Amino acid sequence: MKRWLNIQENKMKNNMTTSETKKDFLIAAINDLSSNIKFLDTKISILMAILGIIITGFISIRDTLFILYNQIICQYLKYIFIVIFIMYFLLILASLFFGIKTITPRNSNTIQKSLWFFSENDYSLEEYKNKLENAKFRDILNNLSYELFKLNIINENKFINAKRATLFFSISLILLLIFIIIAIYIYVN
Repeated sequence: MKRWLNIQENKMKNNMTTSETKKDFLIAAINDLSSNIKFLDTKISILMAILGIIITGFISIRDTLFILYNQIICQYLKYIFIVIFIMYFLLILASLFFGIKTITPRNSNTIQKSLWFFSENDYSLEEYKNKLENAKFRDILNNLSYELFKLNIINENKFINAKRATLFFSISLILLLIFIIIAIYIYVN
């Protein structure tokens, strides 16, 4: 966005046209949103890798957890142990679910044909070449506007899902800490 502002200052000095300013704004906004989407995908990919490590760790110590559970004398502590364990894994599953929703490739549900993103059935090669060659500057601006609109929808959906995945993961870490404290208490006594 900073780059766009610098371009705008220079254009005002040079009295560039409004259409050129709009085009530059749209391109800068598309680049900014694309970077944000890539960042969200990277962040969630790292979170998913951490979740994989945690799940693998629990699978590798499952026998120890059963032994620890059987050493619990107090019935209430057994219930707490089970409830925390189940809540932890439900939160992990929720975090995985929203993480997968975040990184799953998708397009917004808009209907307009675009010169930018399209399916094989939208144009033949000749139709696409003709459409592109005959496109006016206004058509290009409309396509850029449409792509910015679609990216905003995709970015918003990814942000919401990434936020949920991160929230459930954070809560699961708190439960994991409580679970570890209970396990240490049981082991010591």
